[in-house]
Amino acid sequence: LLGTLAGGNAIISPILIPILAALGITPTVVAVLFKVSGEIGLIVGPLTGVTLITMQVTGLSYGQLMLYAVIPFSLFWIGCNRAQRLTEGTEHYELSSDISSIDSITPTPKEKRNTIIFLISFVVLITYGILMKQSTSYALTVMLLLAGIIILIAGFPVDEGVKMLSKGIGSQASTLVLLLNFTVMMDLVNAGEGFTALGNLLSGLAQSGGATALALVSAVVGGFGIETAAVLEIQIVAEMFGEMAIKAGLPMGVFAVSILAATRLTSSVYPTSNFIGHLVTARCDNTKEALRANWIGAAFAWAFVLLYAFIGPMIF
Repeated sequence: LLGTLAGGNAIISPILIPILAALGITPTVVAVLFKVSGEIGLIVGPLTGVTLITMQVTGLSYGQLMLYAVIPFSLFWIGCNRAQRLTEGTEHYELSSDISSIDSITPTPKEKRNTIIFLISFVVLITYGILMKQSTSYALTVMLLLAGIIILIAGFPVDEGVKMLSKGIGSQASTLVLLLNFTVMMDLVNAGEGFTALGNLLSGLAQSGGATALALVSAVVGGFGIETAAVLEIQIVAEMFGEMAIKAGLPMGVFAVSILAATRLTSSVYPTSNFIGHLVTARCDNTKEALRANWIGAAFAWAFVLLYAFIGPMIF
C-alpha cells in the first residue's frame, strides 16, 4: 500500500524474513511472495499512482474498480507452493541461534515497546504518504525516517547507527548497477521502436476484432510489449486503445482488467528491474525458479484475462 514495489518490501523485509525463515520458507518463495504482495498493493491502494490513473482513464470509481477488476484479477496470483516443494531442502536462510525457532522467542518489555513505537511510526508514515499522494521516491524518506527512529529508541549512539545504515546501503550497490543495466537494455529496445512496432501491429487486429479482441490486444501490448513507469504505461495503453474501447462498446470494468494485465504482468514475464529488486531483497539467487513461479502465476492471470475478455462484455 506504500505505492512502490521493491521499496515497500525493503522496509518490511528485516521483520518478515526472520519469521518466514524460521517457518522454513525458502528464499525463492520469499522473493515471489514479496513481489506478489507489492504488485497487489499497487492496485489495491486507494491513492497509489496506479489506482488513480486507472480510475481516471476508465471513469470507474474506486469501489467499481475493486469490484470489477482488481479483486478478481488479484485472486489468480499463485505459484509459490510448487517453488517451495522444489527448493525446500536445497535452499535456506542462515538463522542466528536466537531466532531459529519462533516458539522460543520471548520478547523483553523493551523490545515490545520498541516494536509498538516502530509500528505506530510505520502506519503514520504510510497514512501520510497515501493521503498526501506522495510519489515512489517517498519510500526512501520512509526508510530513512524509520532507521532514525530505530536508532533513537534502541539507544544506539548516532555514529554507530549511521555506520550500520551506511553498511546496509553499501551492500546494495551491486544491485543498483544491475538495475541501471536493465534500464539501459529496455531503453535500447524503446530506441529501436520495438515496442511501438508491436503496438502498431496489434492495434490493427484490435480495430477489426470487436470488444473481446480489443480487451485481449490491449492487455498483450502492455504485458509483453511495454516496460516503463506504471503510470506512464497506463497512459500509453489508454491513448492507444481508449477511444477504440468506447467505440467497440467494451465495458470499462473489462478494460480495467486489461490495463492491470498490461502493467502488472510485465515483470512476471521478463526479469525486469522490479523482479530483480525483489530477488535481492529476499536474498535469493535462484532466478530460474523464481521466474518459473512468476510464470505460473502469470499463466493463470492470463487465462483469467482471456476468459474475462469473452464473458465480461456479456455480463456488463
